[in-house]
Amino acid sequence: MNLENLFVYSAQVCVVVAVSAGVAKLARLKSPDVRLVWWQLVLLSCLALPGVRPWNVPQVYVQTSTGQDIPITPIAHAVPAVHIDWSQLVLFVVAAGIAWRLLLLSLGLVRLSRYRRNSIPLEPQSQWCVEAQVLVSPDVSGPVTFGVRHPVILLPSRCRTFNSSTMDAILCHEILHVRRKDWLFTVAEELVRAALWFHPAVWWVLAEIQLAREETVDQAVIDMTQARDCYVDALLTIAGGGRESELAPAPLFLRKRHLKQRVVTIFKEVGMSRRMKIVAFTVSTVALAAACWVATSTLPLHAAPQEVVDAQGISVDVGDTAILHRRSVGYPQEAIVKGVQGEVAILVKIGGDGDVSDATIVSGPEELRKPVLRSVLDWHFDRSEANSTRQIVVRFRLPTGQPATRERLLEDPKNLDALARKQMLPGINMDKLAGLTGPQPANPQTIDKISVTGVSQETRWALVDKLQVLVGRTASQETMELAREAVHSLDSHLVVRTIASSQTASTLVVSAPAEVTAMADGSAAAHVPVRQMTAEVAADPPTQLRVGGDAAQNNLSIKVNPVYPPMAKQARVQGTIRFEVVIARDGSIRNLHLVSGPPLLVQSAIEAVRQWVYKPTLLNGNPVEVITTIDVNYTLSE
Repeated sequence: MNLENLFVYSAQVCVVVAVSAGVAKLARLKSPDVRLVWWQLVLLSCLALPGVRPWNVPQVYVQTSTGQDIPITPIAHAVPAVHIDWSQLVLFVVAAGIAWRLLLLSLGLVRLSRYRRNSIPLEPQSQWCVEAQVLVSPDVSGPVTFGVRHPVILLPSRCRTFNSSTMDAILCHEILHVRRKDWLFTVAEELVRAALWFHPAVWWVLAEIQLAREETVDQAVIDMTQARDCYVDALLTIAGGGRESELAPAPLFLRKRHLKQRVVTIFKEVGMSRRMKIVAFTVSTVALAAACWVATSTLPLHAAPQEVVDAQGISVDVGDTAILHRRSVGYPQEAIVKGVQGEVAILVKIGGDGDVSDATIVSGPEELRKPVLRSVLDWHFDRSEANSTRQIVVRFRLPTGQPATRERLLEDPKNLDALARKQMLPGINMDKLAGLTGPQPANPQTIDKISVTGVSQETRWALVDKLQVLVGRTASQETMELAREAVHSLDSHLVVRTIASSQTASTLVVSAPAEVTAMADGSAAAHVPVRQMTAEVAADPPTQLRVGGDAAQNNLSIKVNPVYPPMAKQARVQGTIRFEVVIARDGSIRNLHLVSGPPLLVQSAIEAVRQWVYKPTLLNGNPVEVITTIDVNYTLSE
């Protein structure tokens, strides 16, 4: 706890103790046993204040390094100035005080042990000696009781001059302390006093607890002996016996500052009915809980700043929403490989305690939605945001200095290996790949090219992505097994083989089974020139055309109008949603990518556009896919 929190906590304790004192007076908590429980509850509440409410955690948002060198300016050597850190000095004084109080407590326990060794048994023994060992000590001025398993009552040497009624009253008082195990409570209170020695309100509460405890035992003694006057005489007798024992961590029979109050309580016969005790204590407890809540709300403690490190290229826009702490957002490597960037809008439903109870992605690229959703579900908002819905926007921009597209990233074999090891290129068993380090053939051929024929353009790119990690590897049997595993993970019908393109290089060929069947046998494939196969791939007719939005609009045959989202209407949000879409050969919407537009309107536009149907676009008499843009306009009526 730093110095600021120490001052704040001290102020919280002052507020709670002041309110508790007022509540005790208004509720007329007069009965000693009720007052004892009340002040013990107040002390526990003060100790529990740091855990009543979550501490305010400042957020420090840090973006990962871009890898650029930061120039360091040399600092001229200078004579350091004398500087005193007062906060550290105050904390040192507080810690030193705690250590000193604990030392005094330890010395007190040692002193009690020494008093016990120097004592002699009481003669003649009293009837009360059955429950505790009663000893006479020359070192104490008044009765002292301590111990749990083997309790001991120390009486002053002058006790031999007491009459029997005074002795019975004193021993009855001390035996009740033994039965109640008050010594444990006394030691615990002294530990609290040591930890909070600097706080006068804590000392005052501890004094009230000690007074209420003694008054409770006084009342019990009088109820047992029915001798009020004799008991008061015993109090006065002990009061005239000299100074109190020093450093005695044990409940004393009498503290002189409490004498007047204890005598007044005995003669006034202060008491409360059972019903009144329950009502008054219940009302007081509710008031105490409210005081703790108000104190911690008005004077909150502050935890150490939490560093939230978002991935490079990510910015989070929460608007004016109050967040206590949140989880960082990562940039998926798959999205970087594919060059995916954009904005992800998410609607967050906040529960009563500030936790996220539900979250819905409104818009954004599919590859970027999962990390945002995973992060947002662990966020914790301020209670002022409870039971509300907020929109969060997370912007993804490809990291500076990183490959912006899949092709650029795949150019470097090191990147390929790293991606494959992170399972970004599935189908390659990296454990087997790492094991290909044994002896190499005398004339090794390395794979320098990949040729894929007889499959669609989309399948071709998927296969190239899987197999690029093998480029530069020796065309061995183990490598071919890895290639087959990768290819068959996508399509088990495809055939994998190698074709020598030179004495030291081979081309990895993947083809449909029909092509191999058309050849007489497997050896025929070995004589097909690599250039010819590459030319065949390049000669495939185009399967996609890019057309303007107006041209595609003329072929629209079925159009479903979007529904204006009620939340967007309420927020007076309007504008245009622009998509880049791929229209399949049959005229349906096959792929849809958000380009721009207000996030609250995106989901409605997506649901409508996915139902649109176009007339097929023909090229040389054959239907082809079309890439175009679609604009969906939202306008509020005045």
